Amino acid sequence: MESDADRIGQLTAELQSLRQQLAESERDLADYAQLKERLERFETAAANMQVGLTITDETGKILYTNPAEAAMHGYEVAELLGSDVRVLAPRELHRPLRSGHMSEISSWQRESVNVRSDGTRFVVHLTSDAVKDAAGTTVGFITTSLDITERKQAELDLRQSEARYRAIVEQATHGIYRTDSQDRFVSANPALVRMLGYETPLEVLDLDPDSDLYQDPAERSWLAEQYRDQGRIEGVVVHWKRKDGSPITVRLSGRRLRNERGEEEGSEVFAEDITRQVQLEEQVVHSQKIEVVGQLTGGIAHDFNNLLTVILASASMIESSLQPGQQALQHDLRDLQAAARRGSALVKRLLGFSRRAMLSLQPLDLTQVVKSFMSTMQRLLPETIEVEISGARHLPPVSADPNAVEQIVSNLVNNARDAMPKGGHLRVDTRVERLDEAHRAVSGWGEPGEYVCLSVSDTGVGMDHETRARVFEPFFTTKEQGFGTGLGMSTVYGLTKQHRGFVEVSSEVGRGTSVKVYFRPVTSPIAPYTPDQRVAEPEGGTETILVVEDEAPIQRAAKRVLERYGYQVIVVANGEEALDVVEHGRGDVDLIISDVVMPKMSGTELRQAMRDAGIHKKFILMSGYSERDVKANIGEEEAAPFLQKPWTPNELLALVRDVLDDVV
Repeated sequence: MESDADRIGQLTAELQSLRQQLAESERDLADYAQLKERLERFETAAANMQVGLTITDETGKILYTNPAEAAMHGYEVAELLGSDVRVLAPRELHRPLRSGHMSEISSWQRESVNVRSDGTRFVVHLTSDAVKDAAGTTVGFITTSLDITERKQAELDLRQSEARYRAIVEQATHGIYRTDSQDRFVSANPALVRMLGYETPLEVLDLDPDSDLYQDPAERSWLAEQYRDQGRIEGVVVHWKRKDGSPITVRLSGRRLRNERGEEEGSEVFAEDITRQVQLEEQVVHSQKIEVVGQLTGGIAHDFNNLLTVILASASMIESSLQPGQQALQHDLRDLQAAARRGSALVKRLLGFSRRAMLSLQPLDLTQVVKSFMSTMQRLLPETIEVEISGARHLPPVSADPNAVEQIVSNLVNNARDAMPKGGHLRVDTRVERLDEAHRAVSGWGEPGEYVCLSVSDTGVGMDHETRARVFEPFFTTKEQGFGTGLGMSTVYGLTKQHRGFVEVSSEVGRGTSVKVYFRPVTSPIAPYTPDQRVAEPEGGTETILVVEDEAPIQRAAKRVLERYGYQVIVVANGEEALDVVEHGRGDVDLIISDVVMPKMSGTELRQAMRDAGIHKKFILMSGYSERDVKANIGEEEAAPFLQKPWTPNELLALVRDVLDDVV
């Protein structure tokens, strides 16, 4: 029988064992509570994560997934628990997951396109790590998923934007470039490379701005100050030079670039070549000057021509009345006539430079006209000047007025003569030249194509840049007072413009000057060219002529000339008086010669009033204004035979006879 002591000892041992088991259970309960608390914190954190989280076992069975993961794929959490992970995996991972290949990899990440439960696609970034036990065996996986669709779209948009920007920069017609803090090029688009005349961007990047780019380095320094003061520039005009040294005018707009520390690190600039625009603006300004002066000279020419008409007509009548032995008086009259003709020539030059001269255009062989005129002109040049005349044969015809061409050649040759006071070499030649777009880009003149060129070159004193810039200005001259009117080159310019051509002048001090006049060729057959011949003795007549003129001296001059040659002459002072004469039959009038500008009723109004009254008479309009201006005011279809003041008796009588005989 077991003793009480043994039993107590056994009970004590059992009690201790129970206590130990109880203590262990209490510890397990504490661990469980702690584990439960940690699990609750994990689930709370995972549930609030924006990133998807999934835990699977080693077979791919989903043990846990958070709401973000479920929502990302279009499911509820309960739908996914216990499912195969392939329901969440991109299609390209299905085979590796099924074969167990993925379990051999402890960690991996990738970007894939996945499909939601509704069939929509999205881009996901996956990161997966293996969970191993104490023995190192994989017992599951923890995978995170991040929807990067918006980021990928933003990256795509950025790449496309960069591509578009790059295409814009590369294909832009204007220059776009960047510089460093020292204003040296770090990038240049093709348009800028072409603008500067280089072949590759590398050539531009090697340029020194001060010596290779800016005509005046001080301009670059000023530009740098603008950047410092304002941080940007807008429409600033600078003057650069191309690879070949030719100048170009450029308009710049840009901004200064700064890094994150606020330090200047260069500039980004848009460059527009406005060389041609500036040239065209200068041409417009010049044309406006010419137009203003032309309006002034038109009025002066009218009044001056009236005076010269009286002088020439009176001198001619006096000369025809001289008796033998009056040589001294005859010399005086001829001097008077010569002075009047010089005045008339000056008026024509005024009309020429103001582009108001009336041209008689016809298809001409420019070589023939120039050679014929130079055969006479050459005899007037000093022997110290060596003259070379060279003309290409079989030139295409040009539409030109031969008298205007002669005036152009005369002015250019006279200028060349005056530029060589000690003698030199003068070359006059004609040829065909083909101008391209590059020529226009540099000169600002002329549409690309074929031209017939008249060139006059000398080895004289030449001109500096400032003089060259003013060479076409009316009344500008470098000659001493009394030796030049300043109308020579202005006349050349005006007449050439009337021919729809253009003029180029190149000159260098001490090396001479070359002037090229370009005419557009035409396809019409060449008209016969004969230099002006001496006017034959005019014929008279017995017809009745009505002279309508408000200037009494011109009335008297016309009346005396016409009556001397047998005509019956009626003189009135304005259109109203003339209309009264023809309406009331005071004389059977065969021809009316009327001034254009008169008080009460002008010559053109008189002609129209007669037509309205059913009176049809032969008519001559005369004016101190050019025929071009008169026709511009009344219309080409209304124009009558025209007599330009100042007229000589021979010119008046010849036109009167031609009109009466229906020659014109």
